[in-house]
Amino acid sequence: MLTKRPRRLDHFSYVGYQRYFVTACAAFKRPLFAREQVAAGLIEQLLRNASHFDFSVVAYCVMPDHLHVLVEATSDQADLVAFVKRFKQMTGFAYRRQTSEPLWQAGYRERVLRNDEATDDVIRYILENPNSRRTRREIR
Repeated sequence: MLTKRPRRLDHFSYVGYQRYFVTACAAFKRPLFAREQVAAGLIEQLLRNASHFDFSVVAYCVMPDHLHVLVEATSDQADLVAFVKRFKQMTGFAYRRQTSEPLWQAGYRERVLRNDEATDDVIRYILENPNSRRTRREIR
């Protein structure tokens, strides 16, 4: 398993009104999400946790070995780190209980969208990803 986790930005709280483009990879980059049941469970937990942590899921794409998601905070208490941690814990626990194997690679990548970055450009990247053959959806 890859052990070097992506680092979060120094001196950035990841709390409050922000937009984030997040990528999380399957353990060992295996095509674990190619199974319909696994992909459906990811989407269900993603939407449930987003609501719980004050995020709106703008768009997502589940690919065989990774997940792209664009989220937007809906309150000044929205905490990206807590949201992603809980999402990965919930889905990882359920998967390990069924298979005795890990679901996720450690860490995740996020990009904080600047005010001048167009949300539509990121949505287009997510939905038109040439490697995608899995579930894609724009939520708004």
